[in-house]
Amino acid sequence: MHYKLLGFAHLGSVRQFFFERVTTTVAPVRFTVLADLGMARKFNLSLQQLPSICARLLEATREDQPAGTLLLTEADMGISAAENAAAAADDAARRAMRSYRGALAAASRTNKRADSAPGISAETAKTGEKQ
Repeated sequence: MHYKLLGFAHLGSVRQFFFERVTTTVAPVRFTVLADLGMARKFNLSLQQLPSICARLLEATREDQPAGTLLLTEADMGISAAENAAAAADDAARRAMRSYRGALAAASRTNKRADSAPGISAETAKTGEKQ
C-alpha cells in the first residue's frame, strides 16, 4: 500500500492535497488532507514539505480507512518542525567538525613547511628567532 499525490488546490489560507491510496487488492481510495498555511509558517515549514507531511499522516491511518478528508494538525506540524531543527543541528555539528578538521590540517601543513625550510631548525621556526 502506498499513497500517490494527485494534486492540490489553494483555498484562502488552506491548501488541499489530494491523494489516492493504491493497493494491489482493493480499488484506489481518494483522500483529501487540509493544511493551514499560516500554521505551516508558524513552524517554519516550507510549502514543499507539506505533501510529504500529509503522506506521513495518511500512512499512519488504518488500511481500511474509508475515503475522506483529514486535517493536518498543529501536533503533526510540530513533529516535523522538531525533526527539521534536529537535522539543522546535526548539519551545524558536521560543518563545525569539518571546519575544525580543516584548521588542524592547515596547522599541520604549516608546521611541516616550517620544519622543512632550509637553514631553519624546527625549534627556531616555532620561536621565530633567527640563527
